Amino acid sequence: MSAQPRLEPHAAPAAVTGWAVLTLDGLRLALPQRDMVTLELASVLQMNPPGRVEVGRFVQKNRTWSVYALDAALALQTAGVTQRLCAFFKTAGQVRGLLCDTFSLLPQDDDLIAEPLPGCMAQVFSPLDGYVLRENQMVATTSAQRLGAYLEHLLEARHAAAG
Repeated sequence: MSAQPRLEPHAAPAAVTGWAVLTLDGLRLALPQRDMVTLELASVLQMNPPGRVEVGRFVQKNRTWSVYALDAALALQTAGVTQRLCAFFKTAGQVRGLLCDTFSLLPQDDDLIAEPLPGCMAQVFSPLDGYVLRENQMVATTSAQRLGAYLEHLLEARHAAAG
């Protein structure tokens, strides 16, 4: 009788924790790291001509992901985009990119303990769900689901205005 090696069950992958903090035209916006897909240099994107809602696309193998740019007021930018990085996040079965000036990671969920937005600041289609003061700067918090819904709202509004 030969000894059979005993196989240990694989441990479940650890849950992704922490925050990705993007700077958009001066606004610091934090999303949970678990919603992030990848970070790319803007130089690898296929940029669209000015005036298009999507400022560009990221094409790799059989994937094409749309890229958007928002300013500090969270309005769509369609021209004059100068951000050097693109953070991709997943929402509702899609991956979307958001151009940003800087990108940093906070490794733990409790690195940002956000306060909910006051009622006077909470707007129906706002992607923001909270804020925190970190290193003497305000950081707005969101989720990929809220950010994706907000982009859809902006795209629908732009389409309705054009049509």
